[in-house]
Amino acid sequence: WLAAEIRRLGLCPGIWVAPYAISEHAPMVQTHPEWLAHDAAGHLQTTASTRGAKYILDITHPGAQQWLRHLITTIVDVWGFDFIKIDFVEWTLLAIERYYDPTLSRAQAYRLGTAIMRAAMGPQRHLLDCGPGAVTVGLIDSMRIEQDLPRPTWEHYVKHSSSTAPAVAKRYYFHRRMWTNDADHLCLALLTLPQAQAVASLIALSGGTVISGDRLYDLDAARLAILSKVLPTYGEAARPLDLFDKDRPELFALHIQKDFGSWWLLGYFNWDEEA
Repeated sequence: WLAAEIRRLGLCPGIWVAPYAISEHAPMVQTHPEWLAHDAAGHLQTTASTRGAKYILDITHPGAQQWLRHLITTIVDVWGFDFIKIDFVEWTLLAIERYYDPTLSRAQAYRLGTAIMRAAMGPQRHLLDCGPGAVTVGLIDSMRIEQDLPRPTWEHYVKHSSSTAPAVAKRYYFHRRMWTNDADHLCLALLTLPQAQAVASLIALSGGTVISGDRLYDLDAARLAILSKVLPTYGEAARPLDLFDKDRPELFALHIQKDFGSWWLLGYFNWDEEA
């Protein structure tokens, strides 16, 4: 019902899943423990996360492959979702100590799982990966290019070498060549207005996916206006002109080409709020 309502509004229904994270209460734990990862001693391997999952689906087992194929088919053909985001792979599939099929490397196991999901979804649907995209290139449509934001504050957007600002700069060349870049979500509520303008402009200049992470009814008119200006993006990634000069590039250039004309759009950012 929900997917149908989203589609009725002219939008694409999407869903977030952690396909390899298995709850300790899942029937699979009792009925098919052989589908789950085991440690070197033969015991069920547990995850390092406490976010509702305890065990790991071992995609190298034929039964686990069939289960994953059925799950994705159910999501797209029965539930009606056309956009799937997969997540939590680092501490599940990529953390398995010993695969059921010992001849496969971590990279091969990860690509195998993604290939199963792509085949089940079909080429007309969108797959967003939050794992090692270089391993799954050719199978995915978009890719998260930065770390999770623990809190969408100015510090987390721009202060660290793995924050949004340097991630957008250092991975611009992937965009529309290997996948669509996804610079995580855009949240404006905890930012000052100048900071909100800067972060929104930066993510817009990335040319990739823009996902609003605010409760929209909590945003004031000024921040809603900023958000509306960057939806959708132009679609092309701006080039960081000082990429090799600074850890957090400040100068971005984007060439705009339209039927009625062409021009250059420049983004010049001051990341130091005390300057």
